[in-house]
Amino acid sequence: MGYRLEINEEYGVVQLTNPQNYNRYNMKLFESVLLLILRILYDEKRRELSTTEEVIVNVGDIHEKFLSLKIREKMIDKTTFRNAISTLKRFQIIEILDTSLTEEESRIIIFDSILMAVRVEDIKAAYEKLEIYKRGGKNSEETDE
Repeated sequence: MGYRLEINEEYGVVQLTNPQNYNRYNMKLFESVLLLILRILYDEKRRELSTTEEVIVNVGDIHEKFLSLKIREKMIDKTTFRNAISTLKRFQIIEILDTSLTEEESRIIIFDSILMAVRVEDIKAAYEKLEIYKRGGKNSEETDE
């Protein structure tokens, strides 16, 4: 079938990949931004915890990081946020601990699988795309002129 099984024993994560790029999910912009924010929060929280503890963030942490990155003036609407969270839950990157995502204190577990979904080299590429997005879609060659 063309699938490859990748096992990361260090993090206890198994990933099924397709080198031919079939059956890929194309994320919406906010889903990608949220995934990147969750990876940043994962790294920050992981440094504070022992390796056996789960990484738990709250919705307020996500909103704060989103606004601090200055991607937009205000946070994305609740429906878009909820849909993006549901997508990441479906791919087993996160788990929602509280029933309501409208509360700032609602908790979300970030699984170690985020390390396979967003690798270090992906973070750099995403950061470059975010910079282009913040400049209004112009690439660096256009802005240098």
